[in-house]
Amino acid sequence: MNNEKEVYRNKYEVAFRIAYDRPIFTDERLKKCVEEAFEKIKLEHAVQDDKLNFKVDSAFIGPFYVRLYLYCDPTYGVHKAITKIKRTLVKQLLDADASLKTRLPSIWTRNNYIRTMTPNIKKNEFVEYLKS
Repeated sequence: MNNEKEVYRNKYEVAFRIAYDRPIFTDERLKKCVEEAFEKIKLEHAVQDDKLNFKVDSAFIGPFYVRLYLYCDPTYGVHKAITKIKRTLVKQLLDADASLKTRLPSIWTRNNYIRTMTPNIKKNEFVEYLKS
C-alpha cells in the first residue's frame, strides 16, 4: 500500500466480541449477513478521497466474535477502521434481524483485540482475549 511518497505495509489481526458473549452467529442467516457486509466494506468503505485507508484481507466469524486481518494506513488509524467496520456490521445485522435491538442493547463490546502481525508473538494471546 502507498500514499503518494509513503510506502508501508501494516497488517493487523483484529477481533471484537458480541456484548454479553451471546452466540448470535450460530444463526446462518446472520452469519451470511456479516459476510455480505464484509464484501460491502471491501468495495465501498476502504477508499476515501482516492486513497486506500484500509483493506480487509480475510475474516473469520465465530459464534460470538469476529476476527479479521486487515491492512491499514498508519495515518488513517486502525481504531477508525474498526469503528467503521463495526458500524457497517451493526447496520447490516439490524436490517436482517430487528429483534437484535431488543435482545442486545449494544451489539459489540467496547474493547477490541488488536495486534500487529509480527513473528514474535504468543500463540494463545487471542484465546486469552476471548476469555477476558
